[in-house]
Amino acid sequence: MNRSLVRCARLPLLLLVAGCVASCSPNPGAKDDYPRPDTPSLTAKAFNGFVTLEWSQASNASEYLIYWSTTPGGTRDMSDPMSVSALSYRHDGLKNGDTYYYAVAALGLGGESDKSEELPITPQSPPDAPFNVHAVLVGGVATVTWDPAPTSESYTVYMASEPGVGPTTFATLVGGKKVTINNTALAQGGLDESKTYYFTITATNVGGEGVESVVATAAPVTVAIATGANHSCAIRPDHTLECWGANNYGQLGLGDNARRYSPAQVGAERNWHRVAAGGGHTCAIHADRTDRKLFCWGQNTHGQLGDKSDQPWKSTPVQIGSDINWEKVSVGARHTCAIKTDHTLWCWGSNDYGQLGFGELGI
Repeated sequence: MNRSLVRCARLPLLLLVAGCVASCSPNPGAKDDYPRPDTPSLTAKAFNGFVTLEWSQASNASEYLIYWSTTPGGTRDMSDPMSVSALSYRHDGLKNGDTYYYAVAALGLGGESDKSEELPITPQSPPDAPFNVHAVLVGGVATVTWDPAPTSESYTVYMASEPGVGPTTFATLVGGKKVTINNTALAQGGLDESKTYYFTITATNVGGEGVESVVATAAPVTVAIATGANHSCAIRPDHTLECWGANNYGQLGLGDNARRYSPAQVGAERNWHRVAAGGGHTCAIHADRTDRKLFCWGQNTHGQLGDKSDQPWKSTPVQIGSDINWEKVSVGARHTCAIKTDHTLWCWGSNDYGQLGFGELGI
């Protein structure tokens, strides 16, 4: 057989096989020729009526797909994600208090990446204003306290030594400053005891800063003097308390019932705020950085000390109850009245003339 003839006869078959191999190979530029994008890492922040999303740049990505839902796991089933080319997105028009769920994927020539971890996020309204705001100035330190505002995460205290303090005005006022803290009390030192200071407070959460509270005033603790039937008491500029005069019921608070002809200091305590002297008893408010306690001593034959005891007299100061929010006190011959910082009025002792204001007579 002629071998050259055989080889020539096989040539069309080889060309056919080569053509088939070429036609079955992938087309240049097909998706399989490009790597799949990496999965981006997502972070989210909530605000008042909207959230912001940010994610890391993924290699091999030309755009990003944002999946969101109002139910947990809903991002897995979303078929029409939002497409953006940036690395962040602000989603507006959301309802405060509702939780939304987000995931993001990268898209490129190599297809779509896996979705990021689904993140829950809840927009919020700014908090209400803090309430029951009180301020007291003692020893150059103004102590400001308030009740917490629901949903608050932090508080900003605005202060000044002239009226009109607020978030937009404090910087223009004398002594204006602001302090941001995470609790509901502030002790601001280094103040002038001869000045009056004004404070207002706002609460902040992810929804932003809320409206300011009512203004609380911290006025200087002035030297006070009180005269009873036969004794007197006074608060000195260093806030020590001194009493003198008759002492038959221990109304001087010195631990005995001997009269004094000159002022004698009552204990070693300082920071006495107010004092009142009656027929045979005395009451005073002791204020420090955290509380305002009421103390009474002397005659107690009609329960005028308010300590719920039946002892006829006590010669040293006794704290009245456990409350620490007393603001003012006044005493009569055999009864006592006091006002708390919440502006409620309390009275006790003799009531034979209706002096306690209960609408009836009797002790």
